Amino acid sequence: MKVPIICLLQLLLILVVVKKTTQRTDIYMKGNLTCVSHWTPKWCARIVLVEKDTLESGTDKIAEFGVVCSKIPWIEYEMKGFQDGDGFYDIFYEMSAVITHSCSGRDLIWKQEHKLNLIPVSKTNVTLVEHFAMSEAFRAKTFFDD
Repeated sequence: MKVPIICLLQLLLILVVVKKTTQRTDIYMKGNLTCVSHWTPKWCARIVLVEKDTLESGTDKIAEFGVVCSKIPWIEYEMKGFQDGDGFYDIFYEMSAVITHSCSGRDLIWKQEHKLNLIPVSKTNVTLVEHFAMSEAFRAKTFFDD
């Protein structure tokens, strides 16, 4: 039995409406980025908080901080953003911190990604305190390779 195209379109519309009527989650994140490289007199960093959908393609940028440079071994960061629900039948936010930095002795830019704890979509306010040590994980061309 074939399903009429109009029924499929109605179902698609219902799925879109259900996804868009979920509540907003305000997200606040702060912490330190630490460069333990003894041979780096000045280093720079940028951190982006993203949410990756498991079933849908794409990544949502929630908040970003930087590019900020420092002559001391740490940078304090603070950022705010929000999410308006997640994918269909997805009850958790799958968030990651994507960091690009120049903490090395070779004037190179590095990129690292840290998966964060799952956050229930039902929460309306989330505060995250996350501290990261810089590492030479993957080479990046610019600070904006997120």
